[in-house]
Parts: sequence; C-alpha cells; structure tokens
Amino acid sequence: MKIFLDFGHGGSETGAVSNGLVEKNMNLTTGLACREVLQQYGIDVRSSRTDDRYVGLNERANMANSWGADYFVSIHYNSGGGDGIEVIHSIYRGKGETLAKAIVNAVNRDTGQNLRPTPTYSRTGSDGKDYYAVIRETSMDAIIVESGFIDSGDRVLFDTPEKQKSMGRAIAHGILDHLGISYEEENNNTVEPQYYVETSYINPDVYVNGILGFFDDNGIKIQIKSDAKGPFIQTMHMDLDRCRLIAYTFTSRFDIMAYVWREDKITDQNGNISYTPRTLV
Repeated sequence: MKIFLDFGHGGSETGAVSNGLVEKNMNLTTGLACREVLQQYGIDVRSSRTDDRYVGLNERANMANSWGADYFVSIHYNSGGGDGIEVIHSIYRGKGETLAKAIVNAVNRDTGQNLRPTPTYSRTGSDGKDYYAVIRETSMDAIIVESGFIDSGDRVLFDTPEKQKSMGRAIAHGILDHLGISYEEENNNTVEPQYYVETSYINPDVYVNGILGFFDDNGIKIQIKSDAKGPFIQTMHMDLDRCRLIAYTFTSRFDIMAYVWREDKITDQNGNISYTPRTLV
C-alpha cells in the first residue's frame, strides 16, 4: 500500500496566518507525525516535502502519479472564522469519499475536534471537473484534509507543535481505519485538565445578544443552555488563564456572576474517556 502525503504550502507560500500560527509549518508538523504512524504499520509513504520549501500543485500531483500511489492525502489547516474539520474528496467519489469519512471520524474521536456541518464533500469547477488541482490532476483517489480553523476558537486544539502532532496521528488513525489495519490507541491517561466558564442563571432578555456578539468577535465559542432553573451561559474548554480572563469579563462588563470549573479527563478500564465531577477553581 502506497500513501502519498502532501504537506500544503511551504517556502514563500505561507498559507493561512493568524496570531503566531503559520499554516505551512503546521502542515509539516502534522504531516510528519502522520507519516511516522503510517510507517510503523508497514505503509509505504512518500511526501511532497520534508522541510520548508515551495512545491507547485502540478508537481505535487506528478510526484504521486509517477510513484504509483494508491492514495493522495493533502494536509492543511483552514481560516475564515469557522469551526471543525472537513475533508474534500473527488466529485467521482470512489474510495476517496470513504477515506474522508474515516478521517473525520478518527479526528473527532481522538482529538475532540468538531465536525463541520458538511464534514466531507466535493467541489466542481466551471469546466465540470474537480475544482482543486491536487484532486483533479492525480490519477488515484485524492483528498484534502482541512484540520480546523487557525483564526477561531478551534485553535486551542492545535496551537502547539505537540497538539499538531496529535492531529497528525489522528489523521493516520483514520487512514488505518479505512484500510482495516488495527493499531494501538494513544494513552489518554495524561491528558491535561480542561477548564470552562459557566455563569449564574440569567434573564434571557438581558445582554444575551451583546454577550454572544462580544465573544464571537474574540473567537470564543459560547452557548446558552438551560435547565429547570433557567438559562445560563457556558464556554468551550480553554486554558485556565484564559478562563479566568473570560470570567472576569462576564462579571465586570456584563454584571453576571461567572465561575471557572475544572474537569479532569480520565480513561476507564475499557479505554473510554469520561470526566470527574467538576471542581470550582
């Protein structure tokens, strides 16, 4: 089995850039981690680059074609303020569509990354062919993995090289799932604690739109929840310092009591991730 891994952009072509994150570097880190896992399980792997250099789109496709790859997997990160992973496959579908579904499911399972509303899809160009060059010009099943958005709250899942490597390993697991190859799961016992902010109960007519708009502008995912006692606001999981800043903003700017909670990820004897009861920080 031959897998050609394409690490998007490189050299003078940076790809997306936001708050210190540069896509070309992230693609390389993620892709090399993916390659390492695949090679451990006997997959023959080649890649479009192994360092920071520019490689043209047609050249990438030609490299895979001349080698006779069975699959072409292009690794990227997204921008534009969205949320979640998506994988693009050929308009002719085939095994690429099945591979795309396996990857989004593995990344969701392994990293907790959300899925886009349409997590796998194809795009047709004005000429009726595949829109994306690396899919159109390759002679094997080809996909483009957009792992997440670097300019939104998504970034907390891949804002360090170690997290980017975890993303790469998750992509590799999706490929192995598609090929029917068993592998050893990563040990989740050492996952760092997770923190989130939760407000007291609020009057739904007071400040709600303003609060949502304020935090959306800052790339923070929040949602309004409710139970028998009424509505309240809860944020996504973030690092502790950021949570404390958000809680302070709730109380000082919107006059709503806010609390920072801690959840420790634990793994039970069956390997399932669960949470301990929350603890006020």
